[in-house]
Amino acid sequence: MKRILVLIALVASVQLANAQKSADAIKKAVASAQAACNDEKKAAKPATWLGLAKAATEAYTAPQLNGWPGAGRQELQMVMSGVKPLSSEEVVVNGAAYAVDVYPSCKYYYNGAGVLQIIEVTAPYVEDALAIAVNAYENAAKVDPKATKTKDICAGLEKVAEYYQNDAYTAYTLGDLNKASQYFQKSADASMTSPLSKLDTAAIYNSGLTAFMAGNLAVAKAKMEECINYGYYEKGEAFAKLAECEKAQGDTVKCKVVLEEGFAKCPDNQGILVGLINLYLDTNDDPEKLFKLLDIAKVNEPNNASLYYVEGNIRKQLGQKDEALAAYAKCSEVNPEYEFGYVASGLLYWDEAVKIQEEAEKEFNDRKYQALVEKFDAALQNAIPCFETAFGISKDKGVKVSLADYLKNIFFRFRDKGDEYQANYEKYNNFVKENQ
Repeated sequence: MKRILVLIALVASVQLANAQKSADAIKKAVASAQAACNDEKKAAKPATWLGLAKAATEAYTAPQLNGWPGAGRQELQMVMSGVKPLSSEEVVVNGAAYAVDVYPSCKYYYNGAGVLQIIEVTAPYVEDALAIAVNAYENAAKVDPKATKTKDICAGLEKVAEYYQNDAYTAYTLGDLNKASQYFQKSADASMTSPLSKLDTAAIYNSGLTAFMAGNLAVAKAKMEECINYGYYEKGEAFAKLAECEKAQGDTVKCKVVLEEGFAKCPDNQGILVGLINLYLDTNDDPEKLFKLLDIAKVNEPNNASLYYVEGNIRKQLGQKDEALAAYAKCSEVNPEYEFGYVASGLLYWDEAVKIQEEAEKEFNDRKYQALVEKFDAALQNAIPCFETAFGISKDKGVKVSLADYLKNIFFRFRDKGDEYQANYEKYNNFVKENQ
């Protein structure tokens, strides 16, 4: 046993020494390229700066060894036959189990299927290698007045931005949200570097989103404001998150302004909708203002059935049942192929039935109980034509399965009322089974 342990230690030390040699060679290459850039004559040539960018980029990728996300563990054992892990361990990250192989410069995280999902660099060969590369590309452009190397510089900057994105997703997966936010922003900055000068609003948004998730409201607020200024709304989520930041910081006035602007531009965003309703209720403001905003949107988009769907949702949340049903019915008038008005009407009746059922379960008076059962059955009967119409219209398999699930449960309750109910139960039950 002692011999085996000594052998394992010897193999590990040899691997570490080989990795160190590789790291030393890469460090020297970067240092040599930096020295060349410090030489006045050499620094006047774009090739000198491109050499530094290349060396720095290699310094970034080298510690990851030869693995790549998506590769199988056994496959990598063959590809990397000369490099063995120093140790292996089982870890749980954000609820997900991984098998981890530990190398001198990095860790490989394999999922339950034995597929490499994450490469975490633990010992970079050169600190801030990508930042060095970005700076080198930028300087290469400055000494290239004829733009002979622009194509190469832009390709390099795009690659660096991609690497930063990879680092951001790695940090996100490992649960370091603040670091993920920083990497997303660095990716956006790399893309904006001249001469690439490409605006990556998605990266900026992700920087703000991960900052928000980390509780860093100052950064989240700044990034969401930046996205909105660029006209990037992420279907209204930028407004919703910015409003939450304002509310968390106690500024309900700004929160309201943000939500109203977001509602005007993205009226079907549920985060904005719920935020506005709650804010109006919390501040005792008039929720009818929401309908005025919707009326403006309807004038701008008279054929947008979803606007009436949104109105119905507001009415429902405010307890205005008849008005909600009228708004949902309007959806099909505007667009006969829009199924969600019927879906929402059916869900309104279904939710009503659930509340009645809960009330009935607490009722011990038999007469009152029977009255509640009748109301319960009536609500379910009202839901049937809504769900069936939506089922017939919808072309979305997932929606149809969900509707069929509701319908099979309703018809199962009424199966003793006649053959038609039993047949419909079997119809929708079979549809669910066949399409799950």
